[in-house]
Amino acid sequence: MNVAVVSHVYPANPLAPTNIPGILLPSFLHELVRLGANVHVLAPQGMEEQTPDPLAPVTRFAWWHTQRPLGTLRVTHPLDAARLLSFISRGIRALDALCAAERIDAVLACWAIPSGFIASFVKKPYAVWSLGTDIHTSARHPVTRPFVKHALARASLRYANSLALVRQIHQLHLDCQLLTNIRPLPHDVPRADFPNDRANFLVAARFEYVKGIDVVLDALALMLPPRPRVYLAGTGTLENEVRTQAARLHLQNDVVFLGFLDERRMASALAACDALVIPSRDESIPKIFKEGAQFGAPVIATDVGDLGAFVRAYEAGIVVPPNDAQALAEGMAAMLRAPREKYRARLHEIAAQFDLRRSAEQLLGDLAKVI
Repeated sequence: MNVAVVSHVYPANPLAPTNIPGILLPSFLHELVRLGANVHVLAPQGMEEQTPDPLAPVTRFAWWHTQRPLGTLRVTHPLDAARLLSFISRGIRALDALCAAERIDAVLACWAIPSGFIASFVKKPYAVWSLGTDIHTSARHPVTRPFVKHALARASLRYANSLALVRQIHQLHLDCQLLTNIRPLPHDVPRADFPNDRANFLVAARFEYVKGIDVVLDALALMLPPRPRVYLAGTGTLENEVRTQAARLHLQNDVVFLGFLDERRMASALAACDALVIPSRDESIPKIFKEGAQFGAPVIATDVGDLGAFVRAYEAGIVVPPNDAQALAEGMAAMLRAPREKYRARLHEIAAQFDLRRSAEQLLGDLAKVI
């Protein structure tokens, strides 16, 4: 089966992705190839130097791009709207050419907007894989809502990466299935050299408001000694504000900034941490939750999206209300008091639930029915 995958965010180096957007996609596409599919990726040109991928070759199409990420362009701004129009029109032409050149059987659009909209104009069966931003943001905006509905309605197959999103797409009177993705992290790495003088908690997330990193710092400041040492892994637009907040709360000895972690360093950190903290204000099923399960990392997580339900169902940790520093402080303190193995017994079941090969087999089986 020849499959074209169109995405507006795809790593410049798919073999060793280091940028956050699209970081999980290459490993999933490589699994499709290992299962016998011929995969060809279509993505926009960017500013970074591109590294070839022999498993899933990438075609980059030119458009009127800018240094700003595509997701930050505003449809109500005339210049941004012109750039978006350039992206969509060039993307449609490029996908049409790729389908002809590689005799494509089916298209996978990652994600509904703008890739699903682009795929809808090519005369091939296509599947749309939706993310939270498609449904929570684009589908609620009066300008972009019709584009989301168009992309979903015309698709042969519809997937979402959380049960909550599946339910929301069902409310549009459209069929949708759960399709999850997790990068398999290496286990042949040494544990991170975290000091063992106290518990080490890990927060791995973008430094953005929705991820709630500021709530973790407020919670940590409320805790009495001995409080855990918190490692912050990630980057983002609020990094300077987070560093300023940590200094203002006198947490210099309690917070460690790790920056972006590649797969090996993330695996090393997960193997060494005593627990994960997931303080999101809004979330579906964050990738760090799935990755942590591979290493038996219990969690203190907010009750948002499907996250709280998963943690409770698998007895994987402690659930607290979102945006509540006091509750998070109490949750972290409870984790400190809990026996080390209390929340670890069923974490392997979570890892199996999000198995990469299972998801790849599901997609290829479904595509075979519609081509």
